Amino acid sequence: MTHSFGNAVVIGSGAVGEMFAGLLAADGVRVRSFDRRTGTDANDPPTGEYGSALAGSGLVVLALPESVTRQALQHVLTTASRALVVDTTSVKMAIAPVWAGVVGRPPVLSVNPMFAPSLAPAGRPCLVVDPDGGPAGRRFVALLARWGLRVIEVRDVLEHDRLCAAVQAGVHAAVLALGAVLAASPLSVDDVWALAPPPCRVMLLLLARISNGAPEVYEDIQVRNTFAADSREGLAAALAHLNQELRLSGGMPTTLANIAAWLGERRDPLGNDCRRMFEDLAASTTPDAVGGTQPVQDRGAVPGEPDGQARPSSSDT
Repeated sequence: MTHSFGNAVVIGSGAVGEMFAGLLAADGVRVRSFDRRTGTDANDPPTGEYGSALAGSGLVVLALPESVTRQALQHVLTTASRALVVDTTSVKMAIAPVWAGVVGRPPVLSVNPMFAPSLAPAGRPCLVVDPDGGPAGRRFVALLARWGLRVIEVRDVLEHDRLCAAVQAGVHAAVLALGAVLAASPLSVDDVWALAPPPCRVMLLLLARISNGAPEVYEDIQVRNTFAADSREGLAAALAHLNQELRLSGGMPTTLANIAAWLGERRDPLGNDCRRMFEDLAASTTPDAVGGTQPVQDRGAVPGEPDGQARPSSSDT
């Protein structure tokens, strides 16, 4: 069908860019993709075929690394005067000054798909910051919902980055810290895997997933998000507090009671989901060559295979 956006330009042909290009094309949008690998440097002012495509587009999606997006966005905002300009960065606070710095800019929208692009979008969360609240942005949000994404709108870039520091940076840091402890220990991964109870197995799976990813993805989340350092410091402080609590009689019940109070009514349903996950994990392991077990190979793409200027996935966690 013919879509109201008409022509669209997707900048960056990595996993995220290809996902959006495919979804838009399936929805009847005429899509053109540009990438460094095909001769387009988004850091440079748009010229030639690239500049003409931007000028005539109704929608531009930037699927680029954070380090490239700011410069590219400034060029796009001054060239694609009739388009809705959408970025897919995982850290948003650096984007807002670019919006503010272009007088008379076109409408903008900032999205963050919180899943690996290789996975089907149905039911997956996608954070959205809509600073304009205009009709073009609302049409794109409606598209996200029609594709089956679970749209989560946040007030502004500040709230977005605070949320991502908690659910991404803090989680990654906790998993990586355990990985660093295990890697520095005399135990082999076969020793640990062979006797690991379900929580440990889940952590090992997360370590395997993260260590297979692109370092740039995880570094962006830890370094470029202003609030990531607070999450890491909070983890360190919580561990120190736990050590102190365990020196006291009754320390563990107090810690668990505080966590249970925070979980509230979600505690039992989440606990049941965890039980089912552990059961599925036990059912999805196969014998390996050294007599232990190994998980069935993950069919999802490893997050963030950056190639050229393509934005790697930051949300497979």
